[in-house]
Amino acid sequence: MEYTFLDYFNEVLSIRLKEIDILIKCNETISIGKVSELLDISEREIMKISAPEDDFIEAKEILHIMEEGSSEICLMYQREIECNSPYIYSAEEIAYIYGFDLPKVKEAMEKNDIKAVTWQVLPFVFSLIPYNQNAMKK
Repeated sequence: MEYTFLDYFNEVLSIRLKEIDILIKCNETISIGKVSELLDISEREIMKISAPEDDFIEAKEILHIMEEGSSEICLMYQREIECNSPYIYSAEEIAYIYGFDLPKVKEAMEKNDIKAVTWQVLPFVFSLIPYNQNAMKK
């Protein structure tokens, strides 16, 4: 069976996003090492972005770091914000936000007669997109 973006999303991204959400809601200080691990960026990059006084940052700074970070999860967040977090996604927005080839997204949507993609439909679209992390656009 082919590995899809939905598999990757469920196994990696959603877990990280849930952890990030919890950390932000707890509103505590967090070690730079933990943030580095969750966002998959170096501690050095975090230091450049947030310039903390010690080895910890405030939880509220995570979103700022995501806005400036260079990792896959940060770039997806930046693109989602840039597209104004649409309620209905176009094939172009899905391809842009998640780094997919646009023709693959269009083909998947056309083959399955998908006209509008909401959050409820997005996982199904993810299941139609083969995933190879090394081939994703950055």
